[in-house]
Amino acid sequence: MIEILEKTTDKILAVKASGILTHEDYENFLPALDATINTESHIGLYIDITAFEGMTPHAMLDDFLTSLKYYWNFTYVVVVGDEKWMKFATEFTDWITPSDLEYYDEKDADKAWKYLQDACDNKLN
Repeated sequence: MIEILEKTTDKILAVKASGILTHEDYENFLPALDATINTESHIGLYIDITAFEGMTPHAMLDDFLTSLKYYWNFTYVVVVGDEKWMKFATEFTDWITPSDLEYYDEKDADKAWKYLQDACDNKLN
């Protein structure tokens, strides 16, 4: 499931990915992402993956295609996780995207949110 968190603002889309993501999860989520991108061409993304368990093959394709479609729109991305592989994946992805990606452990979620708010407030005006 991809849940839009209440802390979402006009400049930051905050989501939580939990369980095993499916194609249906992306179908439900993408209209909200489209609406956010239509009002702000460059946004920050806060994604909590502490309860993430994996993806179906169709969801992997959806994720890849979504990444291509919005490649230039995510200026800042913060990933909050609780596994070493999540940190490695975030660091690797930072090398291949134009976004400024940062990884924070679950215990530092408040710091992650503060970093993203400050970055977006200073650069996305």
